[in-house]
Amino acid sequence: MYAFIALAMSTYFSSQGAAKVLGPVLSQTARLIFVAIGGWWLLAHEATAAHFFALAAASMVVLGTLSALSVVLTRWGPKAAVAPQVRPALS
Repeated sequence: MYAFIALAMSTYFSSQGAAKVLGPVLSQTARLIFVAIGGWWLLAHEATAAHFFALAAASMVVLGTLSALSVVLTRWGPKAAVAPQVRPALS
């Protein structure tokens, strides 16, 4: 499961270098919500510690998958902007 955490970290840092971190940050937020709802549900059903460990492992998979998916779906090309015509100052 640690491979998914490593995947999430590497996609976050590569996105940070390209100034496109929204996807990996939202992936971490989704993991937080997943753990909060899953933990609440497990507490309500008197789960064992093994169930909480399984929840933590599943949250790692969710984070890695969503983070990688966000990087795959991000548009990495340059922005479509019209470059202004530059004319020489002395001619």
